[in-house]
Amino acid sequence: MCVHPPLEISEQEKEILEWAKATYGEERDNPFKEEGFFVLRRKDNQKWYALLSKIGTKNVGFTADPKEAFVNIRFDRESIALMYDEKIFFPAFHMTKKSWITIMLDRGLSQEELIGYLEKSRQLAAKK
Repeated sequence: MCVHPPLEISEQEKEILEWAKATYGEERDNPFKEEGFFVLRRKDNQKWYALLSKIGTKNVGFTADPKEAFVNIRFDRESIALMYDEKIFFPAFHMTKKSWITIMLDRGLSQEELIGYLEKSRQLAAKK
C-alpha cells in the first residue's frame, strides 16, 4: 500500500482560513474524499463561497503539471471575463464559468485584494 504525505497548505490558504474563522467563525469543510480539496460555506445558508484546492496546473492551461494552490470564488457575472489574465485569474476549474473564477494563490495577488474578492464571493452566496 502506497501512503502519500498530506498536502501542505500554502501561505495564502492559511491566511484565507484564518480570515474566515476570525471574521465569520466559518471553518473549512471537506465534502470530498480526495485530499487537497475543501470548501468555505456561509453558516446561515450553507452555500459555498470558496473552493480551495491543489490541482495540476494543466487544468488551467499550463503545459507543465505541478500541483499548485488555487481558490475558486463566486464572481460578478458582468465582469468575470475581464479578469482572466492566465497568470493569476483563470476560467473556473470544476465550477460553472458563468459565475465562478479560479485564482492561483501565492502568485503576487496581495492578501488585501484576495480578501476583498472573498468578501464579494461571500456576499454573492447570500443571495437566494
